[in-house]
Amino acid sequence: MKCYSEKASILSILFMGLGQLYNRQFGKGILFAAVEILFIVYMLPFVSRGLWGLVTLGEIPQRMEAGKILPGDHSIFLMIYGIMSVLLLLVFAAIYVMNYFDARRVGEQRDKGKPVKNIINSIATLYEKGFPYLVLTPAGIFLLFLTVLPLIFGMLIAFTNYSGPHNVPPRALVDWVGFKIFMELFRLPLLRETFFGVAAWTITWALAATFTTFFAGLIMAVLINRHGIKLKRF
Repeated sequence: MKCYSEKASILSILFMGLGQLYNRQFGKGILFAAVEILFIVYMLPFVSRGLWGLVTLGEIPQRMEAGKILPGDHSIFLMIYGIMSVLLLLVFAAIYVMNYFDARRVGEQRDKGKPVKNIINSIATLYEKGFPYLVLTPAGIFLLFLTVLPLIFGMLIAFTNYSGPHNVPPRALVDWVGFKIFMELFRLPLLRETFFGVAAWTITWALAATFTTFFAGLIMAVLINRHGIKLKRF
């Protein structure tokens, strides 16, 4: 019994592209291998530094020695680079998983005696069946780094002691404090009143904006579909 799928799966786990090379898809295998090599050579140092910065938020602040300002770690930049590193790891992991399932699928086709597609046929199949994903991939990557990243940063900054004038980089470092800020938020009367006031207004505005938009659209749709309404196309 042939076991191309098992061998291709194991090879694709060991290194991207090996499973495709084993399945005699040399063009695709070289592309996957090039992705991992580029990640290891160019992105791994950035990711390692970013993860370190996300965990520690820096160790040495900006300081002055002998009348000169010596640069130190900038906690906010380190947090941003750390979030970018996590997102890059997720993108790389998604490509790695894609590489595994592709090698396994082609291996199963070989087990059944089916012919293996070359790089030209694979591109044609991708264009025919996966065109929507192909078009949405760049937009998804931009969405990840331009929308998701700021949202994650806004949430994580709430779990630090970032505040003026004492904990503002680069002259001072920022530390993780967990839920300490939230505990003080509910413990101190002034902060508690401010928080509930802002929260009440935010919830009221969100509900009002949602319901008014929904009902306004519903009423507009009902009016447009009524008989006797002219110029519906406009």
